[in-house]
Amino acid sequence: MEMVKKSYTSEQKGVIDPKKLRYVLYARKSSEDETSQEKSIPDQISYCKEMAGRLGIKISRIYQEARSARKSDNRPEFKNMLQEIRKGTYDAIIAYHPDRLARNSLDSGMIIDMLDNDIIKDLKFPTCQFENNSSGKLLLNILFAMSKEYSEHLSEVVNRGNNTNREQGKSNGKPVWGYNRSKLGHYEPDANFDIVRKGWEMRLNGKNQTEIAEFWKNNGVIRENKGSKTKNEITRLHSKQQASKLFRDPIYYGLLIEAGNEIDLREIPAAGFQPMITEEEYNKVQMMDNVKRPNLHSKKCRSFYPLRQFVKCSHCGKYMMVGPSKSRSGKKYLYFRCDTKECPMRGKSVRANVIFDAIFAELEKLKFNEKTYKSFADKASSITREKLDELKITRQSYLATMRQITKKMEQASEDYAKLTDKGRQMTEDSYNRKLEEWENQKIDLQTLIDEIDEQIIDPDKMQMSLDEFLNLANSASDKMRAGTPVQKDDLCRIIFLNLTFDHQKGATFLWKEPFSMLVNNRSVNSGGVMWT
Repeated sequence: MEMVKKSYTSEQKGVIDPKKLRYVLYARKSSEDETSQEKSIPDQISYCKEMAGRLGIKISRIYQEARSARKSDNRPEFKNMLQEIRKGTYDAIIAYHPDRLARNSLDSGMIIDMLDNDIIKDLKFPTCQFENNSSGKLLLNILFAMSKEYSEHLSEVVNRGNNTNREQGKSNGKPVWGYNRSKLGHYEPDANFDIVRKGWEMRLNGKNQTEIAEFWKNNGVIRENKGSKTKNEITRLHSKQQASKLFRDPIYYGLLIEAGNEIDLREIPAAGFQPMITEEEYNKVQMMDNVKRPNLHSKKCRSFYPLRQFVKCSHCGKYMMVGPSKSRSGKKYLYFRCDTKECPMRGKSVRANVIFDAIFAELEKLKFNEKTYKSFADKASSITREKLDELKITRQSYLATMRQITKKMEQASEDYAKLTDKGRQMTEDSYNRKLEEWENQKIDLQTLIDEIDEQIIDPDKMQMSLDEFLNLANSASDKMRAGTPVQKDDLCRIIFLNLTFDHQKGATFLWKEPFSMLVNNRSVNSGGVMWT
């Protein structure tokens, strides 16, 4: 049944009986943290209901959300409320204070415009009086402007305080394995410092991340997260993923990345920071971990094999080699094989179609809708700052790898120059091949750094629109099956961080955002397979 919108003449407008209007109650707190402002929304609702009871007006629905109003188009419940009012489902709004409705020019302008066009019939606030006339709207505009100024001033004060802390070498709360934060906010070694440092030494000596994570687990490396959302939560350093993240963080040699800023703690004497490793050691570890895919646009890359440097062996944690082969019947096919010397799976291979069948099956599970996207969008804004720090840390890791490669090239050139003419003739080909390999690695790393720089300049690129999200999520499997090898490769790298393969359990997947936050089990077993 179609809803018929009520209309009022300008004469009738001034004598509307509030008891005949359908009010919605809107309550909002600024923080998504469940423990922050925890009484704010219940208190707002209580005051508004008390006012409604006193005036004898009906509240038809309650909208509430924990989102900041400083930026527009950031509050889905607020947006839904206005849409329902425009459709004629409701007539008026009751809120604790005008600043609950708007703290930015766009949202406040929409409210005023809907009042001017008689779409919103009335506004009521327990904290101030509003009359739907020119004087009332002028006062409302002033209150909205004051709310906007207060919000911007508060943000400036908080940012200024945080920036001042960082300039003094103080952290604003980022936990780091092996360090505590002192009462002044400086990082200082904790009880785990030596054990975590031992993990760096093991990595420098060639141990893989799985072995190191097991070492940390056996030595009981734990951290109590005081004041977290789950109160005093205990977390443990025991997984390969944690090790990978730890070994990329430059904080361990003294470079703090926080809220998108980079602060060298070594240059701040007052911070008293004790590095766990040297910058040179950090660079060496990045060189070991940052083995990346080849430059697909390079003319020297004649053959393209999908998922190169993407599929890992579950036994040793190293990337499996991908290449072509022939069956006994002469048919050509691609295969993946672990070539790590000490790995028990060395020399055993699996055909590429087995890997891709597992990927197709995994992608077919991605059936999301607008409700799923809303859940993603609500969480996405809260991880934007964290994502920015991750991008900065990854960028530093790539830069460290480039510095290490440059150092190797310089050392190789010095060694080559010291050779006799005969020695140069004998080693010229291998020397040139090595230089070419290093140069291509630097080109690939620079491409990755450029991609990160684009996202840092425009943080909105870190998020997807609803159409982009649904199109990718719900058609990923079909697109993968129909795609070329290059398209298959690109799509996999959009959705997954990597894929780990086990000869008994099959393939497991590490998802990228936003998919990792939407898939309940981030590493879903797809079943065992036969090895060749």
